[in-house]
Amino acid sequence: MVDLDFRFCVFGKPASYQSDNSDNKRAWREKVLDIIESHPDKPSAPYTGPVKLLVSHFVADDPRLNSVQQPDLDNLLKNNQDLLQSSYIIHNDRQIDHTILTRVWLMGAFQLIGAHPILLNAIARGEEFLYFRLQSLSNNVIDLANF
Repeated sequence: MVDLDFRFCVFGKPASYQSDNSDNKRAWREKVLDIIESHPDKPSAPYTGPVKLLVSHFVADDPRLNSVQQPDLDNLLKNNQDLLQSSYIIHNDRQIDHTILTRVWLMGAFQLIGAHPILLNAIARGEEFLYFRLQSLSNNVIDLANF
């Protein structure tokens, strides 16, 4: 089995799993699936082994400074895990054995160490986005230094 290391960004306000707005959920789903489908590094077949997932929500507006509400991170996760399965990146979202969720305020101070160019280019746009990285989980070893 070939190892998996797949990264992508989706710009815009993500849809929450608990959102009552079905149009927003549908639009987000279509956007994510379109980005994955057209990605040059999309695997040719669904990965079937255990995986680890990083999802980082980069937010342009700091709700601590205004009334903009951000979805709970855990509600962002479920919706997007399902999309990884629907897009045939992985066979089943139950393969995700390790998850890291973060939220980063683009207007605030933060430090990135070893960031991939895909992430750096997305940050440079200064817009809200989700960054995804899905990797093979080899022998249940979780190397947080390289995640």
